[in-house]
Amino acid sequence: MVLINHELKAIYVHVPKTGGLYVKYILKKYYGFDQTVNAALFSEKHQQFVHNNINDTDPKYLSVTNITIGGVLRYFMSSTIFNNDNNMDETKWKTYKKFAIIRCPYDRIVSAYCQCTDNLNRKLTTDLKPEFNNLKDFLIRYKQREMCISPHDNYSYMHSIIPQYDHLIDINNEMNIDYIGKFDNLNEDLCDILIKLGVKDILHSNEITINYKKNKSTARRNYINYYDETTLELVNQICETDFANFNQYTIQQSIDELKENDCYVDDTKLRLNNKKALKKIHNNPAINVVTPKEVIDPTVERRNIRNALAAEKTAAEKKAVEQKIAEELLAEQEENERLIAEEKAYKPSAEQLLAEKLIAEHERLICGDPTRPDDPIPIDVFLAKP
Repeated sequence: MVLINHELKAIYVHVPKTGGLYVKYILKKYYGFDQTVNAALFSEKHQQFVHNNINDTDPKYLSVTNITIGGVLRYFMSSTIFNNDNNMDETKWKTYKKFAIIRCPYDRIVSAYCQCTDNLNRKLTTDLKPEFNNLKDFLIRYKQREMCISPHDNYSYMHSIIPQYDHLIDINNEMNIDYIGKFDNLNEDLCDILIKLGVKDILHSNEITINYKKNKSTARRNYINYYDETTLELVNQICETDFANFNQYTIQQSIDELKENDCYVDDTKLRLNNKKALKKIHNNPAINVVTPKEVIDPTVERRNIRNALAAEKTAAEKKAVEQKIAEELLAEQEENERLIAEEKAYKPSAEQLLAEKLIAEHERLICGDPTRPDDPIPIDVFLAKP
């Protein structure tokens, strides 16, 4: 996923499992970043980004989350659909400031493992479900791209095995990301990036204050508990390019080193980091910190929107029924008034009055005479008599 702000001339590149849901929420709600949804899900060059040819009609298979070759930035840069729908071209991709959040590879892979296995447990039947007893089994399977034989495999591979570096290089295989923040210092780094992009008003301070969590990463155990020497070596091999190209995180050669350089963000560390971020932006005289009156949980906000739309639909349907009934009543009333008006306006001529009188006399003679013949005088004959 990428989000674009043409006014700021900025592009956010979402690396999977780096707090993207939170960053996307903040950027879209407060800072005018957006993307065209259809173009974000599909690319006419999708098959160039998957090594297998899975015959799957599920539209989700055609999502960027199922790629096994390349990465997020190259996927969207190469998509004519995305470029047309989002008013992007080669010059803008080159000149717009690009930024991303990266995460400690050891923490990121555990997060991906937990999410992917949870998805498999919820979505697949026992017959189709790969057997993962632990992180090691997961890594051994997906370390070999050829083991991806389903969309679910592709999803797991994309979120865990493709290095962050591969997601961030462009179609020329060059790294041109202007600003990189760290997941374990997310709010402070995101504010710093926004300021560098030219944002003068920090609008989401209340979001930082309430320490809102967009996913369950801080609810699981510390990632260190998932490691032994074998899994550590596997991750070091898988994430070799990340360690080689990002100086934010260093490769660890033993479990002791891993523990010593723990990057796990628990609730306590999250609160401390957020307090630090708030203090930093409030102490910056060049920045105006705008505090909204109310910050609504996005889940609650989406539910409120759905309820409001449902209420509007119900009200609209009720109004339509009431309007139809009113129109029918009005039409009936107008018809009655027309008939009454016609009756009042009716003025028979002398000939019509004579004819009505003769008809009445004929009916009286026939109906009132018990000796009348079987074939009464026809009315036209009766009327013709002098």
